[in-house]
Amino acid sequence: KARDALASAGFVEALSRVLCNEDAAFKALSETRFVKIKNPISKEYGSLRGELLPSLLGLLSANTHNPYPQRVFEAGEVVVRGGKEGTQTKRHACAVACHSAASLTEAAAALRHLLESLGVADYALHPCGENRFMKGRQARVMIDGKAIGVIGEVHPQVLENFGLQMPCVAFEVRLDELPYA
Repeated sequence: KARDALASAGFVEALSRVLCNEDAAFKALSETRFVKIKNPISKEYGSLRGELLPSLLGLLSANTHNPYPQRVFEAGEVVVRGGKEGTQTKRHACAVACHSAASLTEAAAALRHLLESLGVADYALHPCGENRFMKGRQARVMIDGKAIGVIGEVHPQVLENFGLQMPCVAFEVRLDELPYA
């Protein structure tokens, strides 16, 4: 359902690897600690992603030669610390719009479309302070008082780190926290 909702909102689906290079998370100023693989075969794939946004920013970075606007999403698995075995696999959805007129309003409309498609009509956006988004242009996505995601305008330093010349807006939500995802 999440994939259908984001595709119908005008985003193109991307598929990236769960194995990743932690450098993308650093470039995205991510506060999520990625799970490192013990004795990886390659440094390029030495971690398990803990969120989707760095992968999508990397994809946009590799596609700056293509025409804008660019709107991409991914609904996929991430690996987080916790659980009996030390890690848990979770499902997230992330969408990024990258073009000269990208705005928080555009991201909020896509988020609303996704949540309504999944049967969530009552949610709230509360201000937050994540490094990867611009101050005053970001919010936590809240359902029943619980944070289930984040939305915001990507910080200029993050755009520079990825070699992106256009503004980007994004959101990422934990699908496992939603009733009908």
